[in-house]
Amino acid sequence: MIDYATQVSINAPPEGVWAILVDGSRYSEWNPEIFGIDGTLTAGLKHHAEHS
Repeated sequence: MIDYATQVSINAPPEGVWAILVDGSRYSEWNPEIFGIDGTLTAGLKHHAEHS
């Protein structure tokens, strides 16, 4: 298993950022490394992601 971690400052409301981050079906639109995520994204849980 590979763990990824990153940090960035985003000038947007947390609720808007979170809504984008938990929409696994659209990850490939903004993250070319990940082209699929299984299940519902939930804070504190681990998820399976298909990556290049």
